[in-house]
Amino acid sequence: MGKEKVKSSAALKICLCLGLLLTPMLSSNHSAHAAAAPAVTIDYNNERQEIDGFGASNAWSTGIVSNLPNPAQKAILDALFSTSNGAGLSMVRNRLPYDLVSELGVWNWNNWDINGTTWLFNRIKADYNVTRFFTTPWTPPPFMKTGSTGTYGEIGGKLRADKYQAYADFLADYVNGFKTHKGIDIAAVSIQNEPNWAPNYESSSWSADDFHKFVKGYLKPTFAKKDVPAMLIMPEGLNFSEDLAVPTLNDADSRDRVDIVGVHQYAVSQQDPNLGAKWLTQTKYYNKKLWVTEVSTSEPNDPTIKDGLYWAKMIHKDMTIAEVNAFSYWWLWNNTKDSVNSVGDKGALITLHTDDHGSVQSYELNKRLYTLGQYSRFVRPGYVRVHSDAAPAAGIYTTAYKDPSNGKLVIVAINENDSDTALTFNLNGKAVSSYATYRTSSSENIANLGDTTANGSSLHTTLKGKSVTTFIAEVYTPNSQEITTAAVLSADSSVEPGSSVAVSISLNNLEQSVYAQDLTLKYDSQVFEYVSALGANSNTQVVKEDKDTTGKVRLFIADTGGVSGTSTQVLNLTFKVKAGVWNTTGTIAISEAKLGVAPEGTVIQAVGGIKSISVGDIDQPVVDTTALKAAITNAQSLYDGAVVGTLPGQYPQQAKDALGTALSAAKAVQGKGSATQSEVDSSTAALGSAVDNFREAVIKEVSADLNKDGSVNVGDLAIVAYQYGKHSGDADWATAKIADINNDNQIDITDLAYIGSKILD
Repeated sequence: MGKEKVKSSAALKICLCLGLLLTPMLSSNHSAHAAAAPAVTIDYNNERQEIDGFGASNAWSTGIVSNLPNPAQKAILDALFSTSNGAGLSMVRNRLPYDLVSELGVWNWNNWDINGTTWLFNRIKADYNVTRFFTTPWTPPPFMKTGSTGTYGEIGGKLRADKYQAYADFLADYVNGFKTHKGIDIAAVSIQNEPNWAPNYESSSWSADDFHKFVKGYLKPTFAKKDVPAMLIMPEGLNFSEDLAVPTLNDADSRDRVDIVGVHQYAVSQQDPNLGAKWLTQTKYYNKKLWVTEVSTSEPNDPTIKDGLYWAKMIHKDMTIAEVNAFSYWWLWNNTKDSVNSVGDKGALITLHTDDHGSVQSYELNKRLYTLGQYSRFVRPGYVRVHSDAAPAAGIYTTAYKDPSNGKLVIVAINENDSDTALTFNLNGKAVSSYATYRTSSSENIANLGDTTANGSSLHTTLKGKSVTTFIAEVYTPNSQEITTAAVLSADSSVEPGSSVAVSISLNNLEQSVYAQDLTLKYDSQVFEYVSALGANSNTQVVKEDKDTTGKVRLFIADTGGVSGTSTQVLNLTFKVKAGVWNTTGTIAISEAKLGVAPEGTVIQAVGGIKSISVGDIDQPVVDTTALKAAITNAQSLYDGAVVGTLPGQYPQQAKDALGTALSAAKAVQGKGSATQSEVDSSTAALGSAVDNFREAVIKEVSADLNKDGSVNVGDLAIVAYQYGKHSGDADWATAKIADINNDNQIDITDLAYIGSKILD
């Protein structure tokens, strides 16, 4: 049963006298998208977990709906299970009644709860093709327990050691008997609901060792002997934890009979950014399925979009952080007597309001039903989640899934911000031909916003404020001309105050060989400051950087080995959180990316991207030398490659000596164990200024417009990078010598530096 639960949103409340009126408003926002709109990269071929389904439970509660007249009964079932006008739930969890069998071994297959469950399962199987049913016992039959209380001995206590075999038989005979007597297959069965919780209702306690002993010595051989087809779920503890299952998983003799690690998601701290979701190491190591089998809260009902967004975000966290295979809310429906409590609680997806005689007068389709439906209706059993950027901007959360049978792509995007947010999805490995859009917001309930024709690997949209939107895309394999070349930016989504921010840039989907890049980055100057840029490998060199404009840096990079292919990291950048900044969010974006192709010297454009990074609260101050180390590495590389002389691209001795002095001073601060953050920051800034002055001192002359297009750009830089390392003794020197800017019969760093110095002149 649900214990600790959370919020809900502006529900649809229906009086039974009026019937169900569900007319979604269709709307679509086609506003223009800013160049720096957050971008989500979806790696279509990077598969994560398979999805088994989304659902809720009918425990104890079927009668209130089975006794409703039509059209109300059908309307409620449609809202829950229809894949055309409802949430499309694909699985249901039922209760295994403890009094289904007597101490004499007599089974009562006309038990009221079993009859209610049978009615529901047959109805949704026939009308909505729902076939995945799983069962949880809240307690073993009381005659098998010791230390229990309650009218029938149903509360608390433990399974007696001498009843382990009887309980294994009970579970096996239940699964097989449901098929024999009711014609229904039980897909999975659990051992115990919340074995680490002691409420004042049906319950029983189990330790991790109890589970291990029971599964290994009794359940496994019994299920094998009686040919039980159901999967086994355990341990279904109160919290998101595998601890009670670990001994069973670590023993090969018991591990192979555990199919699903089941968890509940109660007692979630509101300060937990992951809303309880965790990576369960042993579960994943042994490749077991992970199901959230129950979650809700007993707080007063909130049928609004605020609550709906909370549960959508929880599903998102479960999918991305824990990589769950299934998510099941607590109740499908519950009821509240209006004369006692006209609000109800958040225990169910649908809230039924009754009079003093228990007669249903109206019901609410809470927003959490619809935000759950943004997943369950479109992400069907057997779909596979694919890797995507989970949190591309503050308040934006995205996941992506594909249908292995036909390749269809489903994207679910949450916008918890008040304002609309432009967003771009970049799809690696496929292109989009068309997509349908469905949305839930304060005024919409899985509203069909229509179909959109597309043609390419990018999908541009605007997410409505306070909404959950699902895109169902038809995809195809693009030819080389349709693949979008992209400059992709990667960084951690959160950092500590005062810390350095490591950012990497990769070039994706390159069909031509790129030898130079002209990249412009924009960043929130109130949050971050730019420190340095370094090539990702020895072939990549930063030949010039322009950081004169606050919040903007322009970099010119030469790749002497050339870059091509699906994805290649080319650059490592260091930013730093500004002093005095905490508890906020800032962005770093590639606003423009020009790539130089060689040997032609042509220039192509690449799509840029944006990264939203949150800065945490102040904790214990720590001196961070990451930025200083990066600045020293950058300056040392420049110093070692610089040639003293009087030819173009060379440097005066005085300039190199000044850079050497600044390097030595910075290294002294780095090695000083007692250096303060202020000293480190000042040294980093001083070395950066010395590098800037040194680059400006390069000896300039000679035309750098090698490709004769009337300007000096990355096309010219690409030509030099392409010919890099050649000398007058090479057979193709007649062609290559165009890149020998200083006429020293070799093409080296001085030629690259000279072109770099002329690009911005």
